[in-house]
Amino acid sequence: MWTGSFVKLIFVKIHIPHDYRNEHMCKIAVAEIGYALKYVPPVLLTEKMCEIGLKKSGCALQYIDKQTEKICRMAILQQGMALEYVKPEFYTEELCKIAVGQNGFALRYVRNLWYGNHYKSMFCII
Repeated sequence: MWTGSFVKLIFVKIHIPHDYRNEHMCKIAVAEIGYALKYVPPVLLTEKMCEIGLKKSGCALQYIDKQTEKICRMAILQQGMALEYVKPEFYTEELCKIAVGQNGFALRYVRNLWYGNHYKSMFCII
């Protein structure tokens, strides 16, 4: 059985080729360091794998191409600054409020939303 620190060392620092990475190795690495999602082969990057990584680091959302509303919310709840990496289709007033509530500095990533033929300023909402 591989220990977390061993996997952290070989997975992130030494860079194991994608062909040799398996689901078990990736889960251990991602559970230790959320940012290890960056090194998980796309075929192994399941929603469950993403959830494991986001529990450690919400900003690892930047390495998830197939975001869902659930994944984005989980990232924001863990780290409000992850708002920067939320894809436009999942960007909502609710997520902005959660992000700023979790970390006031997330206000930096609050954008205006387009509603029909006008913008709605998020600053008025928060």
